[in-house]
Amino acid sequence: MVAIVGGAGCATQADMSEIRREQRSIRTQLADTRATVDSLQREIATTRGKVQENRHAERADTRFQTLEARVAAIEQGHPGAAVESGAPIDVGEPQSGTQASTAAAGAAPAPEAARVASAPAASRDDSAETPEQYRTALALVRQKEYDRAIQQFREFLRTNPDSALVGNAHYWIGECYYTLGDYSQAILQFNEVRQHYAKSDRAAPALLKIGLSFLEMGNKSEARLAFQKVVNDYPASPEAGQAREKLRLLGA
Repeated sequence: MVAIVGGAGCATQADMSEIRREQRSIRTQLADTRATVDSLQREIATTRGKVQENRHAERADTRFQTLEARVAAIEQGHPGAAVESGAPIDVGEPQSGTQASTAAAGAAPAPEAARVASAPAASRDDSAETPEQYRTALALVRQKEYDRAIQQFREFLRTNPDSALVGNAHYWIGECYYTLGDYSQAILQFNEVRQHYAKSDRAAPALLKIGLSFLEMGNKSEARLAFQKVVNDYPASPEAGQAREKLRLLGA
């Protein structure tokens, strides 16, 4: 009888040892499973982030395509398609020299003729190697003879189609139109710079001025798109800071 009980006790201990081994094996498998699940969750989170980024980029592309459509409407002679209904809004003049944005702060707007001073310095274009025709046009800008400056720059473009200053000439024509209040024509000229001279130092200012022109036309949605594109495409430029401020004033 004792022998039987002793044998039963041995069997029980062996069973317990086997159970413990199985438990350790299960724990190891569970730990491996948790590690795998954690890894999958991280991969899913990363994938979701990428999908969201792609969706955001797609939405941005769609919005910017809308901006392109508005510019195209102006090019085709239908500027009304680029203007929203309702009265124009004013969130401040572009900075001119040391003058700050005005209407948003309650100050009097800057004189129209002074607004061209918000452009990059003309001295970059004015050197001993600069063609006389181009320098004459710049001098007319400084003299606030904007109509004559436009004619002179256009003549320069006609006679110097391969010049390195072609993009700059389009920019200054845009500045003249902007100062004269012809915002549709200004947008066309600034868009020439944006499309064909995107790597030049005039590209960011031109894109900013597209936004300001739309703003002057009362079209704040397209203005927002242009300002956002300045921030996206030229984040380190001085114009990006101005664009962010305009977006803030517009509640974007």
